[in-house]
Amino acid sequence: MAAALNYNRMPSDSFNRSDDVSKAADGTVINLFEQAGSGTFINESVGLSANYTHYGQKPDETLKVDGSLARNTSQNDYRSANTYLISTLPGNTGTRIQTQDRRNDKTKSNLHAEYNTPFGDDQLTLGGEVDVEDNTLNSRILGPGDTDDSLTVNPLLTNDFRSHQVVSALYATFQREFTPRWTVLVGLRGEVLHLTTNDLTYRTKGNINYGRLNPSLFATYVISPAQKLRFNYTHRQQRPEAADLNPHIVYYSDTSVDAGNPGLKPQERDAIEGRYEFNGKGRTYAVRAFWRGDSRTIATVSQIVPDPQGLGNIVTQTMRVNWRHQSAYGISTEYSQQIANKLMFNADATLTHSQLRNPQITGVQSVTSADGSLSVTYTFPKGDRIFATYRMIGRSFTGEGYTTGSGQANIQYSHKLTEKIDLDFSVEDLFRQTGRVMVIDTPLLQTRSVNNQQSPTFMIGLSRQFSRFGPMPAPAN
Repeated sequence: MAAALNYNRMPSDSFNRSDDVSKAADGTVINLFEQAGSGTFINESVGLSANYTHYGQKPDETLKVDGSLARNTSQNDYRSANTYLISTLPGNTGTRIQTQDRRNDKTKSNLHAEYNTPFGDDQLTLGGEVDVEDNTLNSRILGPGDTDDSLTVNPLLTNDFRSHQVVSALYATFQREFTPRWTVLVGLRGEVLHLTTNDLTYRTKGNINYGRLNPSLFATYVISPAQKLRFNYTHRQQRPEAADLNPHIVYYSDTSVDAGNPGLKPQERDAIEGRYEFNGKGRTYAVRAFWRGDSRTIATVSQIVPDPQGLGNIVTQTMRVNWRHQSAYGISTEYSQQIANKLMFNADATLTHSQLRNPQITGVQSVTSADGSLSVTYTFPKGDRIFATYRMIGRSFTGEGYTTGSGQANIQYSHKLTEKIDLDFSVEDLFRQTGRVMVIDTPLLQTRSVNNQQSPTFMIGLSRQFSRFGPMPAPAN
């Protein structure tokens, strides 16, 4: 039996500035304003988990029960000020102020049980789980107004949304060793989802119920004690977030809104992989080829909409919708080398070609991207460690456009103060490369957004090891 408790709190501050302009057909500027905003964000989470394992009379016979309860709370307070230089509306002059108070509470509980038993020379696994999630999203906006003291609640932009989701699942797997080299495992998972939504602002309720069967197949071929071939097929769903189903428009700022889609369906994914593995003394590497295809793809659609406040702002609305199909295939490699029990080197690289049909754009959109990482760990004789890593993220395809690649280098040094206490020093984004350009290019919207962080983060902390979790010894029989 084991149990764990975790707590995390992360506060942050933000500041941004932008210029918004709209033009007539002849190129004349008809609206121009400057926007400055600042805010605070606090994310807090607490979780409790426990597990119990009972060993039966047969070899490899176990009963495992796991349970968890977690709560996450986020609070976002934001103030924006729009200074109008040119406007088609006579009332838009000077600076207009607006504040936002947004809170999200999510509670999630899970109960999972699994029974493993020999079935002749084969292995049978039966399991079930229940996952319950309650979500509350409350957004209150004050203003706009000329001063902070004059702001009042704006009912048009205020929303209180609740959701309750229960996912119940049963699954079974059956494993057989056909020969000393070939082992095959087949599985089937059935799940039922029940989701209720309640928009208290407009007193609208929704119910979504569906069931799914997800088959899977895994096969392993042993070439030698150090070499293996693995093949697998899986079918899974990506469920939409409850907030994506909210029928009400939720404002993130006076120029950015989300429109929910109560008719959004889960995304279906089929995946096929083949993998070669080598595991030698102090060295491992693997090569993997993969294909995945999605139907009812969940995608984001963005467009400019009339300002619901009637202030002449340029408002971008985003909505999650289902598109028909997208696919991706590629190859990836992994390599790991340990030298003299002191130096560990790891590297991985992935090359992916993706294709997607956007109903707003003629033809098939495609992109080829490369990702990879390098890491080195060195352990000193007295237990100190230095860890350096570089991660490269390639250009990615969004359906509406693309996001350019970026890279990040991190370094961490841990000094062992005692047997269980370490003093940690770390630097993130060492070479100031954390910057990306996001482009949307569709008939509905054309935008270019630059996120150029380039700010190394220095951290100093203490870490204490209380105990180590490990497998319980099997009975003598």
